[in-house]
Formats: sequence, C-alpha cells, structure tokens
Amino acid sequence: MKVLSLVVLASLFLAGCNFFGKSEADSFTEATIKATCLIFQSDTLFNQKLDDDAKAIFKQYGFPVDDTEKMKEISAKYTNDEKVNAAIDAGVRQTCGDKLPAGFGNPPTTPATPDTSNVPATTTTK
Repeated sequence: MKVLSLVVLASLFLAGCNFFGKSEADSFTEATIKATCLIFQSDTLFNQKLDDDAKAIFKQYGFPVDDTEKMKEISAKYTNDEKVNAAIDAGVRQTCGDKLPAGFGNPPTTPATPDTSNVPATTTTK
C-alpha cells in the first residue's frame, strides 16, 4: 500500500513539474488556450479575478507568472511562431468556439485596390 501511495504521489509531482515530455511550446499553447477560453467566458475583461485566474493557469503549466519580464520573454518567443499560433487558434476554436466573437481569428479584410486604369493621368505644373 505504501508503494502505491508513493507511486501516486510521484506521478502527481512529475505531472505538476511537466516532466512527461511536454515542451515549453506545448505547455504555452495549452495554457494560452485555457486562458483565452476563460477570458471569452467572462462578462468583463478588466478585473483582478480574471487576471489572477489566467495567471493560475499558466502557473499550473510551470510558468513564472510572478516574473513579468520572464513572461514577456516567453510570450515574445512564441508571438511569431506559426506552429504555436496555429495550434492555439485551432485549440481555442475547438475548446471554446461557442464563446468566441464573430470573426475570431480571421485575418482582417483589406479593401480592394481600386482600378485606376481608366483614370486620366494628371500633370503638375510649377
């Protein structure tokens, strides 16, 4: 019985420390998905409880949430990572799709360039 208890405790400890092969990128992706869904489920975006809950999610994944500079560094590392961003986008859509605002994740549309082929050229005189 003691051996079983030790195995269970060791498993919980290792799971909490991310020793089961999860990369930082995978942990960041999962934490971001959960935090994003939490934010979209909230009635208000600017409150301390929401901020604390989002930080708690990242802390569960082993991130140093109390070190703002380190968190900025980690976040910057994945900002332009296409694989991480695609996984976050897909995960958010799958996990909390019903809570997302219309058009979430769609690239912004840009107006078409007007056709100026029949506009007469103008000249400037000095």
